[in-house]
Amino acid sequence: MKEKLYRFRLPIIIVAVTAVFVTVAVIIQLANGPKVIHEKEYFATSQYPVRCKAKSDGTLILQLDGSATANLQWKVENHNEDLCSIEETAKEEKGILSVSVNPRVEGDATLLFTRKTKVKGQEYTVAAIHMKVENRAGKDGQLMADVSDAYQEVTSVGAVDSDTPYIIKGSRILLPGGGDWEIKESTSDGKEAANLFTLQWGTDDTGISYLEAYPAVDDTVFAEGFFDTAEGKAMEEASHNSGEKEEPAKEEDSGQKEQKTDKDADPLIESAVKQAQPIVTKESVGRARIVLKSKALKVTQMLTWRINDNGDGELRPTDE
Repeated sequence: MKEKLYRFRLPIIIVAVTAVFVTVAVIIQLANGPKVIHEKEYFATSQYPVRCKAKSDGTLILQLDGSATANLQWKVENHNEDLCSIEETAKEEKGILSVSVNPRVEGDATLLFTRKTKVKGQEYTVAAIHMKVENRAGKDGQLMADVSDAYQEVTSVGAVDSDTPYIIKGSRILLPGGGDWEIKESTSDGKEAANLFTLQWGTDDTGISYLEAYPAVDDTVFAEGFFDTAEGKAMEEASHNSGEKEEPAKEEDSGQKEQKTDKDADPLIESAVKQAQPIVTKESVGRARIVLKSKALKVTQMLTWRINDNGDGELRPTDE
């Protein structure tokens, strides 16, 4: 009886012991597998942050967070396929995409990640992340990939289901369909701003009207007699023109006022304005707001002027 019981249990014992050995082997393999050497995070304060993990086997893991526009899809472009390859480590879900960059030879590769949408039939890139990946051999000869530089461009869109949407790109508010949009300066406490911005209408190269926000400047930083010079007079003229805040002509009004285009920029004026000291600085950024409102669409959007990770001033939608 005991012998029969032993014969019955023997296969079970063998299976159990085998399972234990397999489990231990897997654990050892995982422990000895590629380790994360270091981690970086880019654009942490933006709508599209990126996490980077450089691993001991030379691969680079990039996780792109596009949850701000979860209805869109990331498009991946590898401009240097001879230097590295890109593989998805997990299928994009709710805007989160994870990819592995595998180095092939030494060199600097350029990767581009974009998210696009259509507004009034025209395609716009709402997010573009440019990443420079450096492939270098380590001390042990292992080829390693790591991010050496990154640059981000972000565009926000709103009221896209209407005939009069808006697009926020950099320091500009583009209105491809016109509309009854009311735009005014404000502050974080809802009160009227004290000349924190100068707002100027223009037309881009595609013919779309836009309103650009220029942080107001404090002319007390200039020496006495500066405004008698050519640059000073140019600055006064630029400030006067931008302070008019003319409204764009309505669609039914054929007598639309002349608008400046991107090609009309005066280098002398630009040079003079750049020397000014902005009243809206990085320290006071939280107070500077612009309100974008349409009574017809019953839409109100608050915009905050901020300094982005690239060091440029930009308008950014906020719910505060």
